[in-house]
Amino acid sequence: MFGGLKGAVADFKLRHIDKAVPPYRLPGSLRLKALLARGKSEPWQRPDPAPGDTAVLQYTGGTTGIVKAAMLSQRNVLAAMRMSQAWLTPALEAAPKVAAPVGIMPLPLHHVYTLYTTAMLLAKGGCSVQVPNPRDLGSLIAAMKAQPFDLMTGLNTLYAGLMAHPDIGSVDWSSARTFIAGGTSTHRHTAEAWHKLTGHWIAEGWGMSETCGAGTCNPFPVPGFNASIGLPLPSAIIEIRDEDGTALPTDMPGEIWIKSESVMKGYWNKPEEDPFDDRGFMATGDIATMDAQGFVHIVDRKKDMILVSGFNVYPNEIEDVLSDLPGVLEAAAIGIPSDRTGEAVRVAVVRTDPDLTEQQVRDHCAQHLTNYKRPAEVIFVDELPKTPVGKILRRKLRDA
Repeated sequence: MFGGLKGAVADFKLRHIDKAVPPYRLPGSLRLKALLARGKSEPWQRPDPAPGDTAVLQYTGGTTGIVKAAMLSQRNVLAAMRMSQAWLTPALEAAPKVAAPVGIMPLPLHHVYTLYTTAMLLAKGGCSVQVPNPRDLGSLIAAMKAQPFDLMTGLNTLYAGLMAHPDIGSVDWSSARTFIAGGTSTHRHTAEAWHKLTGHWIAEGWGMSETCGAGTCNPFPVPGFNASIGLPLPSAIIEIRDEDGTALPTDMPGEIWIKSESVMKGYWNKPEEDPFDDRGFMATGDIATMDAQGFVHIVDRKKDMILVSGFNVYPNEIEDVLSDLPGVLEAAAIGIPSDRTGEAVRVAVVRTDPDLTEQQVRDHCAQHLTNYKRPAEVIFVDELPKTPVGKILRRKLRDA
């Protein structure tokens, strides 16, 4: 955040030159400086919040539709922080004690992932190094080199992008204890390459704005790549249910339902949108399985599922296959209308090798995917549309 002339210049560049922010008006808005001036004349009163009072309006990412504000209470935020601290403690205790843990946060503070991880670090007397623009990989690498750090958060696309950057080899990994990933599935190729580079496996986890970011994570020490989002964090209860709300046996795909002290009160000004059942479990819209050891494996977002000739096709599976094809930086799979099969698969591919052909993509998919999961359409793009934190905007690819 900037003030004065520097802030005005940065704001003008973002809005009018980079076009990074769509045009907007906020009727009745008040600048922070004016707000502080107005409050100067008022007597200060110590706040006395109750555990159930709303502490944060956390907006959802909007990757599948219109954004909503999750009402997170004081209790929700504290619970998420404590749950994450309990998970992180073994990682911090596995190395010589440091005065204050340092975390590299290459995602904006408005994102729930960074919000609760930062709160967790501060509660331990630590430091959260903010790198607001995750696409500026040069600035991120500079932050990683500026001081020893203990942990870093990121997404699959961010870790893959870092490994492709020419300066990544100059980073000192000796102080690092864990790297956390969430937001999107971590691909095997990314995890294995990151381990080869740093000596650490990525600890993949799962959470939502509605859970204050806390849900599951792989336990420390991370044993390797297991294609799992880990175990429920302490005090979280997760069930995998079918369309009728019946709990499913192990290894059967269904929707994740979660109950936890970190789960939101509800959606702000949207009482009609009630994702809770009468036992206090919340429907998440994520499809997953749970194995006999309790590890949860994400299949995909319910809304992203593609229905081909009556068969369920999950984009994550196709994208995992494409990530192993040499010459592919990243890829996204979506469903498009088809007169023959109802829906068909379209894949958008970002190449690192300009000579990679459509036929090579099709041949690779034919080797690793059953017929109905193979792409009917292959397009090459310079970049995939993403949210500011790196999540792929599939709906924009559908409209392309």
